[in-house]
Amino acid sequence: MNAILGFIIFLLNLNTEKIESLKAGDIIYYDKIIGNLIYVPPTGPEGFIQGSAFSEKCRRKDERSFQHILTNPLAFMETEVTSKMWEELSKILKNFPPDPTNPEYGKGDEYPVQSVTFREAILFSNELSKLRNLKCAYYSDKDFKEEININNYLSSEIFWDKNSDGYRLPTEGEWEYAYRSGTNGTFFFEFPDYEKLECFSCPEKSIPVLDRFAWYCSNSGRKTHPVKTLLPNNWNIYGMAGNVREWCWDFQDDYPEGCVVDYAGPPSGKFRVARGGSAFTLPRALRAANRYGGSETARGWGVGFRLVRTLKEKDLIKYKNEKN
Repeated sequence: MNAILGFIIFLLNLNTEKIESLKAGDIIYYDKIIGNLIYVPPTGPEGFIQGSAFSEKCRRKDERSFQHILTNPLAFMETEVTSKMWEELSKILKNFPPDPTNPEYGKGDEYPVQSVTFREAILFSNELSKLRNLKCAYYSDKDFKEEININNYLSSEIFWDKNSDGYRLPTEGEWEYAYRSGTNGTFFFEFPDYEKLECFSCPEKSIPVLDRFAWYCSNSGRKTHPVKTLLPNNWNIYGMAGNVREWCWDFQDDYPEGCVVDYAGPPSGKFRVARGGSAFTLPRALRAANRYGGSETARGWGVGFRLVRTLKEKDLIKYKNEKN
């Protein structure tokens, strides 16, 4: 075990040497379609605590906490994917699926896409990667030879090439770590009156501290809202609580025990995880540890997504050279 931990520390130190000028929350680069991408650093050898404490109000049974070490530096989308971003990709890829957003629940250029399926999010990831000459993250075979594309995204099994530098969905651990943005409480912001709330009913009046960061059942009018209209978290990432839930890679299952490195969920399952709560959910769904599961073809009107990239050495060197 000491040898394994030592190797992890070596990897983390190696990454740190390449990115000494970067800080969590910095804009690492800009993409013409999906906008700013924010730097999210590795955790360090201490990891972070994923899940919730047994004493946390309104917690679910599947939130058992564990120590999670993340070794990859990440570029994280500043916002969720919007309808304008979907349209921009569709203009280039003529046979790309139409924006699935249900206008009854909020739609506009700067609104997050919603009613999007997990498989549509996977297709968006790969197609954007190909446009940027990046290695696709998702394939229909274990040997990573056939990319997920417009012809097979609805029917093929999906395999993730973890060595890819292309766009992808975050793992559930990466998502929660980015949400927490250096905090370890129930939310990424202070909410001293949370204990007074009911777990299973929507407050009749909106709550000022929540209204600063999240669109949820009490303040949204049961519709989504444009991105970046409320405050970001501590790492300058917007919309991590409320507005739309966000698809993650992991299959939903009980968490592991002890200390785990780069955990990405079980190898198979019935449901994929979506995180963050939505404009239609109760305050308890806005918690850092709250989990929601849906099938890969589910079209929930409160579900969207955002993309990340695993930063490689060439990305870090390029950033460092541009800064200098």
